[in-house]
Amino acid sequence: MKNFFKLFLILILISFFVFQAEAALAQGLNPPEENLIPQSATSEESTGITQVLINQLFYQPGSRTTKLNQIKDPTKVSDFTLDLMGKVRATFIQPIDLSKPEAVDFIANLSDYMKFEHLDFKVDKKLMDYFNVPLQITYYDLPFVWDPDVLKDDEQILSKDKLGNFSSYIIDDKAEISFVIKEPGDYKLIPHFELYIADNQEIKTASNQATFTGRISDPNAVIKIILNGKELSDLRPTIDPQRGEFTISLELQEGPNLIEAQAQSDYGKVEKITKVVQYILPVSNKVVEQKGISPLNIAAICLAILAILLLILIRYLAKKKRR
Repeated sequence: MKNFFKLFLILILISFFVFQAEAALAQGLNPPEENLIPQSATSEESTGITQVLINQLFYQPGSRTTKLNQIKDPTKVSDFTLDLMGKVRATFIQPIDLSKPEAVDFIANLSDYMKFEHLDFKVDKKLMDYFNVPLQITYYDLPFVWDPDVLKDDEQILSKDKLGNFSSYIIDDKAEISFVIKEPGDYKLIPHFELYIADNQEIKTASNQATFTGRISDPNAVIKIILNGKELSDLRPTIDPQRGEFTISLELQEGPNLIEAQAQSDYGKVEKITKVVQYILPVSNKVVEQKGISPLNIAAICLAILAILLLILIRYLAKKKRR
């Protein structure tokens, strides 16, 4: 009887383990529906703009760069700013949507779409077209004593009247300028150069010595003057270090004079200035010159007088002989 009871207990245990094994096998062949979804797809961890890391140089002390991990509503980010101290600051002047994967990719790969260099900022067309928002650009630590020009794409010079919201100011004894751009491209600051001579200007003075003034943004530039095709190597204008002004004195020839001014700067190629000045000798001076008698005229007059005297003498002698 006892043996039968033991055998029965063993059969129950074997049946239990077989049942568990079959259940485990069935679970492996037919997993629950929730296990069919990859864990990465159900993770609640955010992979949006708040998780993006950009170069820490954008977060130097005093930088205004928007802190990505503190963005609360990525669908509407106002005044989104990228600030590289000492070089350039760029701010989107209207709210932008940073919730989309495309937008996140632009910021995550910022160096592929934007360039921040001293006096030079570049933004790619793809980024500008995607966000379709103007950028306010601020340039730090300008080496200029007055407003420079902006060279776009190494081709077109944009004076400040052609730029939106152009402003110039001094912060902590350092010059900065700011303006708004609506188009992609490369925006480089270069010295502004002027020569205060009117087109085809007329000079009417007794002396042919004429003085002209000019101005350049870079006080350390070197200026060369070419007059009527000849470089005046002895003339090197001194530039005022505070205002960028200079003076040149030239000896003009009568009639048209071609004046060319070239400036060499460490901050980019400066366009040459070409002017024509008409030097007109005053009428009174010309009259005096016309009244003057040349040596040839004097000799001719003397010969004429001698001829007349000789003719008179011959006539006198002829009359005396007749008598």
